[in-house]
Amino acid sequence: MLEQHADSPLALVGLAQLALRDKGQGNSARAESLLQQARTQNPKALDPRLMLVSLHLRTGDRAGALELSREASQIAPDAPGVLRALGTRAT
Repeated sequence: MLEQHADSPLALVGLAQLALRDKGQGNSARAESLLQQARTQNPKALDPRLMLVSLHLRTGDRAGALELSREASQIAPDAPGVLRALGTRAT
């Protein structure tokens, strides 16, 4: 099913999630590539950006995570995932 819709942003996010579950070498890079592709295909989507934030934090790239968090805040400043990514709380 995913292969039939492999270019859909939602399918790309799903494939990235599967890649992250498999701890094998190179899967983080594959997940990042898939998420970047989803981000490009759907410029207003939060999920790829928030997953990239998490991925960047796991690899120690705090600057990249902050940049993506700020980008997400431009799309949906009050979204709970965005507020968590920025280290703030919803009131």
